[in-house]
Amino acid sequence: MNPDHSYTFNPMTDRKLILSIILISMISVVCVYFTEMPDNVHRNLDGTFASSAELKMMSYRGILLSMPMLGLILGTIISIIPFKRLGYKQKWKRFVLVSILVFAFISFLSVTITLIKYLFGV
Repeated sequence: MNPDHSYTFNPMTDRKLILSIILISMISVVCVYFTEMPDNVHRNLDGTFASSAELKMMSYRGILLSMPMLGLILGTIISIIPFKRLGYKQKWKRFVLVSILVFAFISFLSVTITLIKYLFGV
């Protein structure tokens, strides 16, 4: 029996996904850098006010650490679902990359909207 390979994933597509994730994340980091966040508006969990530098550092951590971790967790859970004769490793790699890309894009939209509000005073 000859297996149908029409559902196998192309390694070039994986490279494009990785490059897209890196590009969107770096643009988000640059947008955060240029956004001036006001002091004494946001509070930390202990009730103290967060400075602009602390807010930016939290944003960088969210973009570069939290989003990929969430994508890894979500992609791992989704890849358990059976899908047209694909092995777990093939599904896992693709679903993790797509999940990270979705989270990076959502983060990018959020940061871009914040930057636009800052630039135009909305």
